[in-house]
Amino acid sequence: MVAFCGAGLSMAKPSSVPGAQILTEQVVQEYQDRALPALPVEATSNLEILTEYFWGHGLEQLFVDELVKWRPFRRSPNDGHRTIADLLTSEALQFCVTTNYDELVELSATDLGEDSFDASYDLDSAAKPRAHRAYVKLHGCVRDREHTLWCRSQLESGPPVTPANQELRRRITSLRTWLAANLPQKDLLFVGFWSDWNYLNQVLEDSVKSVHVPLVVLVDPESEATLKAKAPVLWDWAAASTKFEHIPKKGEVFLEQLRNAFSRNLLSQVLLKAAPGFQMIKAGAPTPSTTFEGVLTEDLHALRRDAYGVPASRIPRFARPEESMDGVGRAHLLLRHSGATLEGQHYVTLAGKKIRVVNGKTRLVSRTKAYFAEGPPSPGGLDDDYVLCAGGTGGEEVHSDVVRESENPGVVRAGTKAKWITLETAMNEGLC
Repeated sequence: MVAFCGAGLSMAKPSSVPGAQILTEQVVQEYQDRALPALPVEATSNLEILTEYFWGHGLEQLFVDELVKWRPFRRSPNDGHRTIADLLTSEALQFCVTTNYDELVELSATDLGEDSFDASYDLDSAAKPRAHRAYVKLHGCVRDREHTLWCRSQLESGPPVTPANQELRRRITSLRTWLAANLPQKDLLFVGFWSDWNYLNQVLEDSVKSVHVPLVVLVDPESEATLKAKAPVLWDWAAASTKFEHIPKKGEVFLEQLRNAFSRNLLSQVLLKAAPGFQMIKAGAPTPSTTFEGVLTEDLHALRRDAYGVPASRIPRFARPEESMDGVGRAHLLLRHSGATLEGQHYVTLAGKKIRVVNGKTRLVSRTKAYFAEGPPSPGGLDDDYVLCAGGTGGEEVHSDVVRESENPGVVRAGTKAKWITLETAMNEGLC
């Protein structure tokens, strides 16, 4: 699946990035406060006319550097941004294309643990190998304001063409080429795109109108009649795909639900893959439930990190179960078989003991504990009685050169009361 995100995604709280109408009012007020020559009346209520006026009168630098207030574009990501960042860093999405200038997906990715999340502005950067999937910014970015797209004349006006517009044209032309090569036979998800920022839809239309895709999902609370009126070419193209669905929901709500469902499905697959191993240990016993229904999204993300074997400061970079997760899946199933219940990020046994399951990846338990010590405390983590290191080997002993004592221990720092054990030890002690 490929995601297309527009301004509607970032207008949701707490981001509250201004839509076209609000931004027009803000820019006009800033302009008028400077006692500059009066603007044409028609420009004071239409962003496209307003920006065409500024670019036509050589005022583009004033507009970009002083009249636009960029603060909302640079802080307070919402759940939708966090979902896109999660799905890109876990490689669940093939790539994401956005017409937004804000850096809120980038900030979300950093918060999730990505060391270097770089957006793509042209073909070369989109095709560049990196740890995460490509995040393509079709209209530019707040991190490079000089090359942001605001009006048609930036792409269509005759000579002389400014260096900034020349570079913008080069980037968009190269991205059209990249999209034409990478979109065919992908399922497409549009979120917040058919918004009041509809005047530059042609940039996207030119990129997709000749591409056949099997599925188009459009998420937008507006009516079908309204959406078709805003972008008739895009609507007709989507409707001509093999399957087209309009989901009348707010983008941030849908995306949070999508992230939750993806996480639940992925973790369920980890347990299902481990079912044969469970049956070898508990021959004849019914396989426990493999679902994660009712678990909060952030707790699911923490469980995915633990299944992947990384601390809270790292990315769970997997979209399908891996062989190393077999022990994790068996540990979950054995705990459930013993009557333990999943509460948030850990299990609570019938005896009231709290157990967290992490992937040891055949490492010594002491080494895994040291590795996890880099992460910040997880909510409730200090209350764990045991950390079950599935796939780990050896005992819990940790030498002083591996983990130093801490006055303010994190979730697995030396000093926490949690005892680190292997799956075998947990079984021998009757914990699962």
